[in-house]
Formats: sequence, structure tokens, C-alpha cells
Amino acid sequence: MSQSNTIVRRNSRYWVVMLCLWLAGMLSGCVSRFAATRISVVDAETGQPILGANVNCWYSCINYDPWSGPKANSYWYRKTGRDNVVWIFGHGSAPSVYASVDTPPRDYYNGHGDEASFWKISYILPLPIWLPPVRTLRVGVLKKLNPIPMYTGHIAAPSQYNYPNVKSRSANWMDVTAFDCVVGDWCPPHGRGLTNDLVFRYRYAYFGSSTNRWGQPVECYRLERTLSFANPDDGYQFVKRDGNFSGRPKDLVAPSDGYHPEHTSFYGETPDQGWRVSDDTHVEFYFRVRTARDDKGALIHGLYGRMSGRYSGYLGLQMDYILNPTPLDTNLEFGRKL
Repeated sequence: MSQSNTIVRRNSRYWVVMLCLWLAGMLSGCVSRFAATRISVVDAETGQPILGANVNCWYSCINYDPWSGPKANSYWYRKTGRDNVVWIFGHGSAPSVYASVDTPPRDYYNGHGDEASFWKISYILPLPIWLPPVRTLRVGVLKKLNPIPMYTGHIAAPSQYNYPNVKSRSANWMDVTAFDCVVGDWCPPHGRGLTNDLVFRYRYAYFGSSTNRWGQPVECYRLERTLSFANPDDGYQFVKRDGNFSGRPKDLVAPSDGYHPEHTSFYGETPDQGWRVSDDTHVEFYFRVRTARDDKGALIHGLYGRMSGRYSGYLGLQMDYILNPTPLDTNLEFGRKL
């Protein structure tokens, strides 16, 4: 009988210790609690339900690993159902849940997400659920305004203008090549383009051999690439970004003025300054081509576009662009490829 009582006391102590450890974990935020989340996707401006959106939902975590830092949140990916509502059952160790649209539905952009907080009193309750156990989130998406068909293309510089083919040369030279944004190709002799929309002038200067600051032999040279245009009122300007990548894009309308006639980038090794390269590796431009004015100076023609990508000398020229086919129309909301 005494042996049986001893076993009972040991079991009781075990469960008391386990309960204390569990409560300590709950109080410290290291134990996840469960909850259900109801997510609906709607048009952010009209409130109408939107079907077919990929929803990204996560429950916050405050766990910390001394080796890898804060642990990743728990994610669940679902698609809205026939009634634009999805239920997600998940868990986290912090009293909040957040949802957003991972991939916007057709004819929409990503909009705003939604977040809800559970009651913090759940921390001191010995329950494996957040209170209240159900939260409803309303995620908004923004409809496209006026998407139109456009010319699209990719600009990749001919190989003879790229590093290291340029670096291997040992004589001064200058060359000009042009790109047709409507045809989507370089003009002869590099392609079948017909109109010089974007004009690239390459100027190479060779300075001979020298030694760098470590006493090693180097070849000294400088390559300049200048983007210019065929008409006086053509030009480019940088797209300004505010760091906010959610919601409707800020670059859907091209400016009607403020275009610059040319842009120069460079790289090379010079005897007096060593290796230098212009800081323009990745850029995004608005541009205007095929502009014309009447006898009174009024603008009567011009095509507006936007290009972005790698715009580097030694890394190469790799740009994607869209071009509105309607003269003087500044709308740059892409609908489909012409």
C-alpha cells in the first residue's frame, strides 16, 4: 500500500511540474495558441467581393533563437472560395494575426492588408487558444484604372559593347547604335529596326598599361555609354519611388514635361584614379520618343513609355520597356502586348 502511495505522489509531482512548465511557457510567450481567422477579399474602393485572390495569412510569433534570431512567422496560403471567404486555422505565440493578398486577381493590384489583435489576457489563462478564438479580416484590393494594349520589348546590348569584350581592346574607338521601340529591335546592322528611338553612343579610350596600388599590372581604359534621342523634345527622366510597394502603382502616368536629352554612364580603370564606375546599375526611366511640334511650337506628336532593368556598363544593358502607341497619351497602365 505504501509503495502504491509513493507512485501516486511521484506521478502527482510529475504532472505538477509539467503544468508549471507549461504555464511558464504560456506566460513567457514561448507557447503557441490556436485561433481561427475568417478572411474576405473585397474591392478596396467599392466594397464588392472579389473572387480568385491568393491570400497570405500569418499568425505572429515572438519566439527567439539565439543562433538564428527571431523565428519565422507561421504562414498558410489559401485561395478565396466561391463566396470570396476563406477560413484559416493556425497558431502563433503573439496576440495578432495579419492577412494580405499574395497574388492579386485579374484586373486588380494588391491593396491593403488587415490585422486583428487577440485579447492579451489570454497570456495568463491556462488555455491553448487565443481569446476571442475567431477573428475576421477584411483585405482590400485596388482595381486597375485604364489598362491599354502597348508595345513591349527587351533591350539587350550587342555583345561587342559588353564587358569583357570591350576590356580586351587596345585602341580608341567610338560607335553609335539605335533601338526601335515599336519594332522591338536594334536598327541595322544589329537588327531590323526602322526608327532611331533610343540612340546609344559608345566612346572607348585606351590609356595603355599601368600598375595599381598593389603594384600589379593593369590595362587602363574608360568606356562611356550615352543614351540620347533622335528628336529635340525626346528624352528621359527617372521614375521616383517612395518605398511603398503595396497598393496601386505610382508610375501609371508619364510626366508631360521635364525630359532630359541624354544620360551618360561609364566604367574603367584610369592611371590617376584607378577603377571607377558610375552609380547607375539598376534604373527606371520614363521616356518620350518621336516627338514633333507644329509651326507655332505646340507639341503635336510624341509617344510615352517606361523602361526598367539593368543599366550598367560592365554588367551590361538589360532593360524591359512598355510604350503607349497613342500619340500624346501619358497613360502607362499596361493591359496586353500589341
